[in-house]
Order: sequence, then C-alpha cells, then structure tokens
Amino acid sequence: MGKEEFIKKAEEMGYTQELIDEIVKDMEENIALGLHMDWKMCLVELPVSD
Repeated sequence: MGKEEFIKKAEEMGYTQELIDEIVKDMEENIALGLHMDWKMCLVELPVSD
C-alpha cells in the first residue's frame, strides 16, 4: 500500500484530515530515516463515539 492508497482508505474509514496529515508526516519522516514502513500498519478501526 502506498501513500495515496493509505490516504484514500483512511478517508473512507473516517479519519480526520488532521489525523491523516499527522500520520503522513510521521511516516515520511521514518521513511527518510531509512526505516521500512508499511502504510497499512497505520490503519486501525477508530472507536465510535456517540
């Protein structure tokens, strides 16, 4: 899964744009440091609030 696919799936799952931006920033920093990161690991079902 790449960055664009992650963003699309995160939006479908109800992630806020702020959270998506934060995750993308963190992932890009890790990748720049040479860490192999899989974008899928950042997708979790968010709790439902009433």
